[in-house]
Amino acid sequence: MSHDDWNSNIRVNLKSCYRLMKEAWPALRNNKHGRVVFLSGFSEYMGAGSVLDGTTRLAIQGFTQALAKEGEKYDIKINTVLPVTQDRVSQLPNSLASRATYSNLTPLLVYLSSL
Repeated sequence: MSHDDWNSNIRVNLKSCYRLMKEAWPALRNNKHGRVVFLSGFSEYMGAGSVLDGTTRLAIQGFTQALAKEGEKYDIKINTVLPVTQDRVSQLPNSLASRATYSNLTPLLVYLSSL
């Protein structure tokens, strides 16, 4: 992996989340209310992604958890959703496999945005 690959992956997967929150956080905090939902990749959690993808996707999860904790006192809720491609559904536990469809993604995003 080259430095350019590393920097590009950090910029696309992680820095984009940071930039969004850097701009939005003051307004969310001042309004004492907000909902943010990041979309990330799931394959890295199942050992199928590259080191670069896995590192940045897991960093997004850590970023989300830290922001969610900080946002609690301002009624700001932050989540990350990890959509699963159809070829990966069979690798999920049975309890999740039947619900892991893209048709379920939109209602989930609406729900998380309206909590």
